[in-house]
Amino acid sequence: MTKRFVRVILVLAVSLVLGGCEWLSHLIHNEDIVAEVGKYQLTRRALEEAVPDGLSAEDSAAFVSEYILEWTKDKLFLEKAESLLSAEEKDVTAELEDYRTTLLKYRYQQHYITERLDTAVQASEIEAYYEEHKDSFRLDSPLYKGLFYSVSSSTPDLDQIGKKLASSKQEELMEGDSLAREVAVRFADYGSGWVSARSLSREMGIDYARLTSSARKGLVRLDDENASTHLLIFAEIIPEGGIAPLEYSRGSIRDIILSARKKALAGKLEEDLAEEARAKQLVTVY
Repeated sequence: MTKRFVRVILVLAVSLVLGGCEWLSHLIHNEDIVAEVGKYQLTRRALEEAVPDGLSAEDSAAFVSEYILEWTKDKLFLEKAESLLSAEEKDVTAELEDYRTTLLKYRYQQHYITERLDTAVQASEIEAYYEEHKDSFRLDSPLYKGLFYSVSSSTPDLDQIGKKLASSKQEELMEGDSLAREVAVRFADYGSGWVSARSLSREMGIDYARLTSSARKGLVRLDDENASTHLLIFAEIIPEGGIAPLEYSRGSIRDIILSARKKALAGKLEEDLAEEARAKQLVTVY
């Protein structure tokens, strides 16, 4: 046995032996078979290979226990199905062949596309797409730039921190930012990049409707019922229904361009196959 599997068994032995699990005793004393359901057997090797790497001893034990439980359930269903279904109902040859065909077709298509796909997308391509399809980048959630802090409402000098963050003097603003970061339970810096209101509300634990209704340039302070105070500095705001800026949309446009290239290659594959079939006279239709 590998060290990992020995560890799993030892943890199971300690945690489950008092429960009188019969399969645990079988697992410890049988080098090859872990569980049996009728004619089906779960081997130690198969179980060991199923345990993901990097799990703690406790998590490994939990995984093994759950895996064996699910394996036995599946095999019980299979045993029952095999005993009650007719020979015709149990014949899955056609379905398996269809699945094999679909799977091999997909794998070859991915192989063909991967070999030929040009993943380099020029900035000019992205900009051209953006200009041609600007209306498709209308926002269903506002976008913000700014600095966002969530702190405990009992934080000492909280009012003073808020005043410094609201100051028009750069030195005081920087001092307030430093102090706020030190005491923040959550902090998000989107001073140089955009974040959607939905993402920000999840990240900072702020109700979406409350966030969007209170958003305005400058400092906004929101106190909530969880004894948290949110200090939100909105530097720039693009409202819902506005056009997302190019810098925010670059990633999605790149994905759109690559998706179009993949679709074109999939079509080219079909053309290549048809041409090869014609050239080699591979297809005969009677």
